Amino acid sequence: MLVGLARNHPFLRGNKRTGPPLAAADYFLFLSGYELAIEDGIALADLIIHVVEHRASGQDLVDLLGDHLTHG
Repeated sequence: MLVGLARNHPFLRGNKRTGPPLAAADYFLFLSGYELAIEDGIALADLIIHVVEHRASGQDLVDLLGDHLTHG
């Protein structure tokens, strides 16, 4: 979901490639009973952009986010 939103960048304002898609993914995880505990910083934003631009794999993003999930 995060990558799909970031690739389509449907948001008009703000950092439309990273911020809103990450917030949507975080909320989806919350509704599914998980908590994402990762700092929303440059490294994460760069990875999202690299995945969107096909310079990194979606699995790289899944692995990073998965390492920071807690069931809660």
